[in-house]
Amino acid sequence: MVPLFLGLTLANLVMLAVVAGQGFMWVDDDAAGIPGIHVLLGVASGFMSVITHVAVYMYHMATSRWLRAATHKLVIDDDRYVTPAFARKRKVMLFVMPTILISMVNLFAGAAADAGSNSGGASRVHLVLALVTIAMNVFAAAGEWICIRGQGRLMDQALSELNQPDAKKPDEKKQVQVT
Repeated sequence: MVPLFLGLTLANLVMLAVVAGQGFMWVDDDAAGIPGIHVLLGVASGFMSVITHVAVYMYHMATSRWLRAATHKLVIDDDRYVTPAFARKRKVMLFVMPTILISMVNLFAGAAADAGSNSGGASRVHLVLALVTIAMNVFAAAGEWICIRGQGRLMDQALSELNQPDAKKPDEKKQVQVT
């Protein structure tokens, strides 16, 4: 997950920076095609933000469920692996949802600023939201990174325990002796 996360996050932050740079260059409607490109890349960067953060949440959702299934199959206490995994899944949601929300609000503010391009107020609101969006994406990336590393360590611990030669196998638990 680490390479996928780093790739998606890097692409997300680069797209946000490029779109913000274009927005700063767009001072009037005669800016040599920048408005059209800014709008197009703005929508693409909004979707990239959503894809990035949803992928992080899906990773936590999948690994939490896998840990629950694996530990139940081998009768391992939930407190060791399942409880921390689900707690981390809830924690990562606190990074994911506000960041997605601000990205979407920024998209709509950009649409409002574009529709009323004679209005400086809508453009200023969009500019402030764009800066907040970038800051929140950086903050969320740091928090998601910590959560992904923690979930990865938890998975490694569980796998090392589950792969021990003396670990109970599902068939060994259910054997019934017939006399």
